[in-house]
Amino acid sequence: MLMDGVHGSEGRKKKHPISRSVKTGLPPGVLVPVGHKYSETTFLTLITYDATGVDMRDGADMGHVKAALASGRKVWLQVHGLHGTALIQEIGELLDLHSLVLEDIVNTDQRPKIEEFESFLLLVLKKVSLFGTEVDTEQVSIALYPNLLVSFHEQDSDFFLPIEGRLKAQGSKMAQRGVDYLAYAIIDLIVDNYYVVLDSLTGEVESLETSLMLTPNVEHLAHLQALKRTSIRLRKSIWPMREILGRIEKIDGDLINDSTTPYLRDVYDHTVQIVENIEGFRDLLSGLLDIYLSSISNRLNEVMKVLTIISTVFIPMTFIAGIYGMNFVHMPELSWKYGYYLTLAAMAAVSGVMVVFFKRRKWL
Repeated sequence: MLMDGVHGSEGRKKKHPISRSVKTGLPPGVLVPVGHKYSETTFLTLITYDATGVDMRDGADMGHVKAALASGRKVWLQVHGLHGTALIQEIGELLDLHSLVLEDIVNTDQRPKIEEFESFLLLVLKKVSLFGTEVDTEQVSIALYPNLLVSFHEQDSDFFLPIEGRLKAQGSKMAQRGVDYLAYAIIDLIVDNYYVVLDSLTGEVESLETSLMLTPNVEHLAHLQALKRTSIRLRKSIWPMREILGRIEKIDGDLINDSTTPYLRDVYDHTVQIVENIEGFRDLLSGLLDIYLSSISNRLNEVMKVLTIISTVFIPMTFIAGIYGMNFVHMPELSWKYGYYLTLAAMAAVSGVMVVFFKRRKWL
């Protein structure tokens, strides 16, 4: 699992998102990138491998790609950045990708999905990264052929370094398996990263719960709302993954080997567990909102109780002071030299009796 998927900095390189409205009136299949713009350029990383070893070339060109495809070895072509539409169009022509497929790849606001074509399988997945309580999603599209896997990433990232390391390892079992197992490894890494994000968010929720119990305030409410938005985005990203993995193991043909199916079924179980955790996370957040409202209500009740008791204690004092403030000529105590002191003593005695009464009734 990659902890830099939680607090990495790469996701913050994005610029303002390009809205889907820019495509209004354009014909289908026109490559107009939609979503966040992480990178100005598009470049290729080419990995060829088999049981004998692994070769990797950064900054590959289409000539290198054609040579790799003709070599008979397994090929993993990584496309970093989706705004170089000319290069992506060239890849599409080489691999016979329909223009609508390329359009789905560069439109990064797609819902995760799976589409089966005659010669390849298209997977659209969502990788998540957490920054504080904000979730960034990055689209990863995979075109799976019998001996070729093409992955389209929104940016150049080290997220897939663990998989590259497993490929390069001495006696790597991954290098000996088909590219369908490589597709499984990518899906598994993306799904595992959801656990990392959920673990981090769980710590945030536990800290917030403690704070809400002790000193609830408006900042905590804002924090709570941010966590609720995050849980919604997580659910939108992971929920379709369960559908994808439920379908992929049922696909007929040579794209998915029987030996890979148990691994995909295991990832499916992970997605079910993550969905359940997210649902529980959302219920917990709703409970925290109830705790916040109850805490605020209890604090208000305590304040009102104190103010009410103070007002009640001073009512008889005000009554007594009001009687002796009428200034009648024939009021006996006005001319008595101890009248003032007797009045103060009466006020104190009445107030004391009321306080004792409140305590016995457990109002204080």
